[in-house]
Amino acid sequence: MMIHKPALLFCLLFGVGLAPAQDPDDPKPAEHDLRLPMPGGGVMVFRPVFLGVGDGPYATREFTMGDRATGGFKEHPTAVLLGGSFVKENEGKKDLMYWIGKYEVTERQYNLIMNPGEAGSLDPQTRVSWHEVQDFIHRYNLWLLEHASDRLPALDEAPGFLRLPTEEEWEFAARGGNEVSMDIFDRKHPYGRNLNRHEWYSGPRSSHDRVKNIGLLRPNPLGIHDMLGNVAEMTSVSYRLEYLQGRPGGFAARGGNFRTPEAHIRSSFRTEHAFYLADGSPAAQAELGFRPVIAAPVFAGRETIHALEESWADYRRETPTPGTAAQSTAPAAERTLYSLEDARKTLERLEAGLQAGADEDTLNALGLLRASFGDVQAMVLKAERDSAAAWARIASSNATFLRGELRKIPASLRVIEISKQTGGTADLALYEQRHKNLLNNIQNTRNLYGLAIRELGKVAPGRAREGFAAYEQHLIELGLVEQIQVNNLVLKQYLEYVETRRLNLEAWETQLQAF
Repeated sequence: MMIHKPALLFCLLFGVGLAPAQDPDDPKPAEHDLRLPMPGGGVMVFRPVFLGVGDGPYATREFTMGDRATGGFKEHPTAVLLGGSFVKENEGKKDLMYWIGKYEVTERQYNLIMNPGEAGSLDPQTRVSWHEVQDFIHRYNLWLLEHASDRLPALDEAPGFLRLPTEEEWEFAARGGNEVSMDIFDRKHPYGRNLNRHEWYSGPRSSHDRVKNIGLLRPNPLGIHDMLGNVAEMTSVSYRLEYLQGRPGGFAARGGNFRTPEAHIRSSFRTEHAFYLADGSPAAQAELGFRPVIAAPVFAGRETIHALEESWADYRRETPTPGTAAQSTAPAAERTLYSLEDARKTLERLEAGLQAGADEDTLNALGLLRASFGDVQAMVLKAERDSAAAWARIASSNATFLRGELRKIPASLRVIEISKQTGGTADLALYEQRHKNLLNNIQNTRNLYGLAIRELGKVAPGRAREGFAAYEQHLIELGLVEQIQVNNLVLKQYLEYVETRRLNLEAWETQLQAF
C-alpha cells in the first residue's frame, strides 16, 4: 500500500498509524519508570520501591527474610530492618523508598561504558567478576555526575549514586514489596501458578537451559523483570550464614538462573560466590549477572543531619538491639525478658561494685529496683497470656467463617451458570453481584486470619497453646463439634507458621475445606 507524503508526515509528527520503534534498553516501558541516560544514546531504567513507613529519619520497614522450608539453615527466617534512600510522594503521602534496576544489565549496556564502540546483545551481562562490576558502576556514576547529574534522584544536598543492592533491598523487591498482601509476600514467589509467565528457569517449559534477552516475560508486582530467574544477581554484601551476623565469606548472590530447576525458584534463594578462583584469577560465571540500585548518602546534607540528631534519642529508646536470627523472630515478650535479664545482671554487677562504698539508702534503692524486675516480668507474661487467648479465639473464629464461605463457592457458580442458560438477565446480575460479595467476604476473612496467625507468632508457643485450649473448652461447653475440629486445625497451622515464619494460606484453605 502506498502512503502519500503528507499522510506520512502527519504519522511521523503525531504517531498515528505507525508503531513506535522499540527501545532496546527498555522493551517494556511502564508508568513511573525512571530513565537515566547512558553514553551512545543508551538508557538504564529503574523502578520505585516504597517502604510504606512514612518519611521519618529513622523510619524502617521490618520484614522476614529467608525460607526454612526450602532453604534450610542457609535461609533461616530472620526479621530485618530496611530503610530507604529517598523520600518521594506515593498515593498522596511522603514515603521512604529506593530505586532498583527494572532489568538486569545487558551486554549492550555494559559495553556502552566499558567497551565503547563494541556491539552487545540484549542478554544479561555475565562472565564478569564482582570487581569488574564495581568498575562498571564506578565509571557509570562518574559519567552520570558529569553529564546528567540533574537526572539523578537526590536527597537533601546530595545526588544519588548507583551501587549493587543489599540482600534486604533485593529480597524485599523480589517478594513484591508493598504491592502485594502479606500472604503473597510470604509465598515462595509472588506469581501463584504462573511462574513460567514471569521467570526463566531450567527445562523445556521455560529457558531450555539458555540465557534469554531481558524483558521478554511479564514483570513482578513492582514492575521488575527477570528477578528470580534468567541469571542470578550479585549483591554488595558478604555472604553470612545468618543475615544479621556470623562469619563473612565471599559475596552473596540472589535468585536462580536459567539452569535452576523450577522447584528451586524462590524469593529467598541465596548463594555464596568467591571473589577469586584457585589460580588467583577473578571469578566469573555464565549464570551470574547484576542489576544496580540507586542510593544516597546517609548524611546527605545539613537538613538530614539535623533530623537524624534530633530523632536519635527517641529512636534508640524505642528500637531494640538486634540479636541472633532466632531472637529476631522470637515473641515480643521473650525479647523483653532477654532485655530484663541483661538489665538484672548489670544491676547485680553494679551492686557488687558498690557494696564496699555505697551508703545504705543507695543500696536499698538498688534492691527495690531489682525486686521490681520480677513485677515487670509477671506483667509481661500476663499481657502475653491475655493476648494469646484473644488472638487464638479470633484466628479460630475467622477460620470457621472462612471454611463456610469457601464451601459456598461451587453452589454460587452453579446458580450463575443456570441463570446464564435460562437467559434471566436481571437474575444473572443479582447472582453475579452476590458471588462478588462472597469473594470479597472470603478475601477480607483471609486477611484477618493471616493477621491473627501473625499476631499469635508474637507470643510464646506455650501461651498460644493455652489460648487454643481455653477456646476449645468453651466450644466443648457449647457442643460445637465442627468448630472444635477447626480450632485444632488452626493450632496446627499456627505451629507451622512458628516453624517457617511464612503464611501458607492457599494450603491452609484447602485443609479447612477437606475435613
